[in-house]
Amino acid sequence: MNAILSVVVPTKNRYFYLDFLLRYFVSIESKRIELIIQDNSDDGSSEKIKADLKRYNDIRIHYYQLDEEISQTENCDLAISRASGEYVTMIGDDDIFSKHLVDYCKIWNDKGYEAVLPNKASYVWNDVKPRLYKSMSGALLLKEYTGVISSIDATSLPMKITSIGGTSISNLPRVYHGIIKKTILDKVYNDCGSYCPGPSPDIANGIALCKYLTNYVYVDYPFITSGQCQNSAGGKGAQGHHYAEVRDVSQLPKDCALNWDKKIPFYWSGTTIYSESVLKALKSLNMTKELNSFNYEYMYAACLVFDWRYRSRIYKTIIKNIDELKAYMITWYFISIMSARVRFHLKTYLITKLKNKILNKNQNIPASNTLQVARILDREFKPINY
Repeated sequence: MNAILSVVVPTKNRYFYLDFLLRYFVSIESKRIELIIQDNSDDGSSEKIKADLKRYNDIRIHYYQLDEEISQTENCDLAISRASGEYVTMIGDDDIFSKHLVDYCKIWNDKGYEAVLPNKASYVWNDVKPRLYKSMSGALLLKEYTGVISSIDATSLPMKITSIGGTSISNLPRVYHGIIKKTILDKVYNDCGSYCPGPSPDIANGIALCKYLTNYVYVDYPFITSGQCQNSAGGKGAQGHHYAEVRDVSQLPKDCALNWDKKIPFYWSGTTIYSESVLKALKSLNMTKELNSFNYEYMYAACLVFDWRYRSRIYKTIIKNIDELKAYMITWYFISIMSARVRFHLKTYLITKLKNKILNKNQNIPASNTLQVARILDREFKPINY
C-alpha cells in the first residue's frame, strides 16, 4: 500500500536531535507513512545514523547520504524529491510530528485539500537559553486549539507578504511545518527548478505554492511541533545570535552573496533572509505585480527594530534607495512595529512571569526532548474528529 504521508527531514550534523525523531517514528504502527532522511553531515555522525537504521530495520525509513557540501535549499530539494506519499511534510531534525497525521491525511485527501497548515506547537530544547524568557527552556509551548478548519485564499497571500516587505511568513502555505500534496510541489519544481526557489526554503516555498493552490485550509490543531535547538535558526533567534555576514553562512546557496538584492541590507538575519527569499521566489515565478508592490520601507523599519546592531548598513541602504518623502514612512512603520513588539513582550511577560490565570492562554509543559513531547501530546491532547 502506498504511503499517504511522507515526512522528509533534511539534516546535517545534528544526530543528537534526529535520534529522538527516529525513536518516535519506529513506534508508529501505520504502514501508510514513510520517513525520508536526507543527510549532508560531515562530522562523522552518518555512521551513527546508519547503525540506528540497521538496528531498527524499518522499511518505511529511507536514508540518503551526500558527502558533498550543499546548501540548505539544495538539501531540502533532494529530500522532497525522494518522497512518494500523497502528502509531504518537511520538518527539522529537532522537530516532531503527531502520529495522528496519517489518519487525518486520509480524511484531507477525501476532501480534496491540496495544502494544510496546522496550528503549530513549539518546543524549546533545554540547550537553548532564551534572552528574555528563561523559563521556556526545556518546555513545550502549547496554544489553545479547537480543531476548526478554515479555508484560505492562497492567491491573495503574496500581496499580503509584499505589503510587509517579506518580513514574515504569516499564514503562507508551506511544506516546512505544513502538509502539501506532492503533485502541487512537483508543479513548483517543474516551473522553478526548485521546490524552494530562494535561500530561505520555508518562505520561498510558501510564496511559490500560492500560485498553484485552489483548496488550502488552516486546521486549528497542533499536528506538528517546531523544535528550537541551540544551533537552529529558531534557537539562535531566541538567544539573539541569528546574525552573520552573508558570505560566512555555509547553509546559503554559493551564489547568494553575489546575487543579493541591492535594496536589502547586506547581512544575514531572520529579517533580511526572508525578504531576500520572497524577492527571489517572486522573480522565479515572474510575479511582476507582487514584485512592484514590495514594501521596502516596511522592510527597512523591521530591520531597524530587529537588527539594530546593523543600523549603519541599514541607513546606508536606505539613503541609496529611498527618497526623502518615503523615508517618513519608515519612521511610521518603525513606531508601529516597535509598539506591536512592546505589546507582545508585555503580554508574554504577564503569561510567563505573573502566571495570571485570566491571561494565561498558553500551557508551558516541561519536557526533556521531542520524544517526550510527542508522547505528551499523543496522551493528553487527542485530535478532534471531523
